[in-house]
Amino acid sequence: MKIRPVCLLAVLLTAPLAHAELQDSTDARQQALLNEAVRGQSIRNFKDVLREDGGAAVKKAKWADFQVGLLQDFEYESNANFNGNGGEDSFSYTPTVFAAGSAKINEQFRISAITTWSSTWYEGLDNSDFWGVTGAAYLNYRPAQKWPEFFTGAELNRYESWDDGSEISKSVSPVLGLRNNVALCNSTGLFYNIRYSHRWTDPGQFDRDQVTLLLGLNHRLARGLYLQPSYSFGYYDYVREFGGTDNISREDLRHEFALALVYRVNPYLTLRLSGSFVDNDSTLALANYQNFNTGLNSGLVYSF
Repeated sequence: MKIRPVCLLAVLLTAPLAHAELQDSTDARQQALLNEAVRGQSIRNFKDVLREDGGAAVKKAKWADFQVGLLQDFEYESNANFNGNGGEDSFSYTPTVFAAGSAKINEQFRISAITTWSSTWYEGLDNSDFWGVTGAAYLNYRPAQKWPEFFTGAELNRYESWDDGSEISKSVSPVLGLRNNVALCNSTGLFYNIRYSHRWTDPGQFDRDQVTLLLGLNHRLARGLYLQPSYSFGYYDYVREFGGTDNISREDLRHEFALALVYRVNPYLTLRLSGSFVDNDSTLALANYQNFNTGLNSGLVYSF
């Protein structure tokens, strides 16, 4: 079967001045929403994965398909500015509009692309609201049915502040990885996504190599209702050192544990009630942080 890469997005939250040169919250936001995109796509693929594993015929993929959608996130975060263990909590609203397309080259290869516009507004955090645009293109290769899909491509993003209109950040990232959905039984499926990228950023002190892994399960509780536990790991190796004259080589390890209750109302609308805990452990002490997140998310996606 075909797994479309809805590799969304990237959003960021500005850090407090004391941490502005130490903590790049862009990546934390980007990784969270990339993970949510993979989790959401795994639910949309769930029925086809089970049919394929059982030997049933799966509708043959079209040579080209397109998606447009609106994603909305209403969330609470215990540490919205990623300031150690003592940051500010906040409620936020993030709408995202996207358009994506995919076209087959042959039975093994296809190309895909996506573009997004998103914005985030925070309650009680001054000078933190922002908007951004992203774009990405990929070459995808699946050697045979049921094999993982390998992908490579490039991702770009740019963000501006709503408060003064200034540019917050921009980046470009070559990326490669693999992903798959696997049926474990007639009501449970496994999904995973492994990625490597090198990220060039502006401001440039956050240039880095990063490897991320997302591993999760979809368990069907009832018609259209799923329980989705997942774990995400990230390794970040920063190119530049921090600390002025006392240069520190920086490496971060990021762990995320998440649990969601997902209801697929119909083929177009999905609702999620979710919670997650993130622990970011860095060789740079001031870049350590923990964050608890819970919220209600909706996805309205139309395919044609």
